[in-house]
Amino acid sequence: MADDDYGCEIEFRNLTPDEVPLIQPFIEGLARHHNKVAESFAGVYPVLPMEQQLEDIAKYVGKNEARGEAAFANGRIVGFCEASFTDNLGEIGYLYIEKSLRGKGLGERLAES
Repeated sequence: MADDDYGCEIEFRNLTPDEVPLIQPFIEGLARHHNKVAESFAGVYPVLPMEQQLEDIAKYVGKNEARGEAAFANGRIVGFCEASFTDNLGEIGYLYIEKSLRGKGLGERLAES
């Protein structure tokens, strides 16, 4: 779907468990960011080994215990939101948007999906 707010055509869809490894660079980027800016927790990210994080996300997505909503531009992921839920409560585990697309509402769109 073309959207002038993003400056490019963005496709939004849920990741399949097999696609979860595509978000590894984003999770690594989040870990670097948190290690750089967190005053109390610098250096502790990632808490789990990367392989375990990806396996856990794929497992929960496959069981419909979590959603991995992704934004694709030109066939590649430019943002994602992973959220788990129980009953009527949800928790965002990860939210990442490529720097060039930040501030355009993409994260809000992913989080609301």
